[in-house]
Order: sequence, then C-alpha cells, then structure tokens
Amino acid sequence: MRHYTQLACEERYQIYSLLKAGHSPSEIARLIQRDKSTISRELRRNRGRRGYRPGPHPKSRIVNSASPSMCRSSASMFWLTS
Repeated sequence: MRHYTQLACEERYQIYSLLKAGHSPSEIARLIQRDKSTISRELRRNRGRRGYRPGPHPKSRIVNSASPSMCRSSASMFWLTS
C-alpha cells in the first residue's frame, strides 16, 4: 500500500517559482521529486484567471490546524514581495 502526502506550502511556492522560470510540469516534478500527475493535478486545481496561485484550494474542506496559519503567513509575505 502506498503512503500519500499532501504538498507542503513550500512545495507549492517552489512549483509557482519554477513555472514562472519556464519549467514544464514534468521538469518541476523531477526537480521537487514528486510524481508528475501530482504536479498536473495541483496546477489544474489551483489555476485561476491569473494563472497558478500557490496555497490551499479555495473550495477545499480539509482543514489542518497547523497548515492554514503557516500558509497564510507565507502567502502574505510572498504576495507582498512579488
């Protein structure tokens, strides 16, 4: 049986920066050592009118008590600097 793990906030920001640098989803998967289907699913779920946005999916009902606050603080710092 396989063990699945969710993408961490840091991995989502890595995906974002690698996409901006022009890497393909397959290259991103290889670089962050994740399956390419995981990357393509992430891109499809979190892509809006303005492209890929790292962070939890807005319609996600899964709430982890530690992740949202960490993601939120990282996201606010990220969006202020970019």
